[in-house]
Amino acid sequence: ACDCLMENVTTYKLRHAPCVQWAASGNVIRKSAFYASDAQWHSGWTHENLFEECVVEASTGNGAYGYGMWASPPEDTAHGPNGPRNVVYNCDIRSPKAGLWMGGMNENWLILYNRFVAGAGPGIFAKTASFDHIIRGNVFCLADETQPAVLLLSPDCIGVELIGNRVLGGNGKMWGGLGRPLVERDNRLEPAGEAPRPRPAVPSIFEWQRRQR
Repeated sequence: ACDCLMENVTTYKLRHAPCVQWAASGNVIRKSAFYASDAQWHSGWTHENLFEECVVEASTGNGAYGYGMWASPPEDTAHGPNGPRNVVYNCDIRSPKAGLWMGGMNENWLILYNRFVAGAGPGIFAKTASFDHIIRGNVFCLADETQPAVLLLSPDCIGVELIGNRVLGGNGKMWGGLGRPLVERDNRLEPAGEAPRPRPAVPSIFEWQRRQR
């Protein structure tokens, strides 16, 4: 599917939701809630999709993986990696594992003004040439005292910008792993707890673009 709009949808106990795969691009999924499932870029080089103003409450039941959001890795021959410029904007993600898990070869994803409440693992996990992301204005609420907000597992996770995020809990570090961020500034580290969602000046990229048209 390309250039489709999905909004004002609520789902319960699906395996993966919302889910895009097989070259899906240019799609907008917004103002929707997904309970007892995980959000996924499931396979086949999905790119340039926007998830905004969504609520995802992930679980490990119903075949879901337990991550709030998950992108298939390049070594998975049944699914393969996902492509560039996917956007997660102004969403609320709650999960028993890591908030967002990126398997690799993801380029220039924009992770902006979301809340990630993660039960175990980091807020965002990236490996295998997952690079050039902008991670800005997010709130990370981390229950796992061994994990940073962002884990750049492998040294080829380069060019990542970490700007203006708020981190509650975890191991007291903004980032960890063998990769190093290109930019790190204006991040706040605080004791464990929960905090409200960020309130971006522009709540919806989709509506902003329509107004500018």
